[in-house]
Amino acid sequence: MLQVNIHEAKTRLSELFERVQQGEAVIIAKAGKPIAQISPLLEKPTIVLGLLEGKLHTPQDFNAPLPEDLRRPFKVKGKVKRQEKGEDFTGHPNRAVDPREQRSTQRSSQNPAD
Repeated sequence: MLQVNIHEAKTRLSELFERVQQGEAVIIAKAGKPIAQISPLLEKPTIVLGLLEGKLHTPQDFNAPLPEDLRRPFKVKGKVKRQEKGEDFTGHPNRAVDPREQRSTQRSSQNPAD
């Protein structure tokens, strides 16, 4: 891998790009310390649509309910309360806490004499 300083890279930029086009990577350095790399772009793979057409099949009963023996481990014991809009999963109102309100609550709990 070729390493060149910034000044040299400026003067030989066309030559360096030729080398990059041939597949070589070039490191650009400042005061001998590598700071950048010029490398060839990878070619994008071509996407072939319909490559698996006719090879994969969805069963007719794909959306049918699962058999009881497969559903059993997922059953919930007891009644499940439906989640209402604006509630979190515990059923409490879902609201954002104002940071100022939160700070004042913390201050008053720290200094009860105030």
